[in-house]
Amino acid sequence: YINDGWNWIHFEGRNVEITKQCMELVTNYNKYGIKISNTLTLSPPSSEIKISVELEKPNRPLECLVPFADLVLVSKEFSSQRQCNSAKETIEALLAGKFGTLKENTKLSCTWGEKGAAICNTSKKNNDYDILEIPSIHVEHVVDSVGAGDTYNGAIISMLLKSYSFEESCKFACRIAGKKVGQIGFKSLNNDLVV
Repeated sequence: YINDGWNWIHFEGRNVEITKQCMELVTNYNKYGIKISNTLTLSPPSSEIKISVELEKPNRPLECLVPFADLVLVSKEFSSQRQCNSAKETIEALLAGKFGTLKENTKLSCTWGEKGAAICNTSKKNNDYDILEIPSIHVEHVVDSVGAGDTYNGAIISMLLKSYSFEESCKFACRIAGKKVGQIGFKSLNNDLVV
């Protein structure tokens, strides 16, 4: 069950319908609390649980998950399947509602491998959004790309939970994901990395 001490729940669209139901549950809990049984109801949490979702697998209809997310993380593969040719173009498509209606104040990020990432924080007024492009770090030899996306996603969430800005969090995530592809596995990824 959902615990009042939770700050963040991250979802990946493995089973889209079940994921959507879970995201709806957290959203409703944030607003109204949750009825556990006829005699037990939990009040809404003291601070809203943030929700993030990764749109990764290109052959899944993940757009229905976007309206529930505070942070939307999009892969190059998912974007390319939807005729986006760059990370910035993907953010523009998200802002235009092509991947679903965005929740108010949603943070958006799309990674594009060695070309880095594009990000946008939709909390600005008048729909005057700045799309920032974050470069990746140069990696001499790509050794192991398995888990680089998860490394990026986890780094952003971790930094946001530590109250870093979205831009700082994404810059850090690009650096740590770049370091990840230059080594086998995940051991000592955070060594020598400064925010």
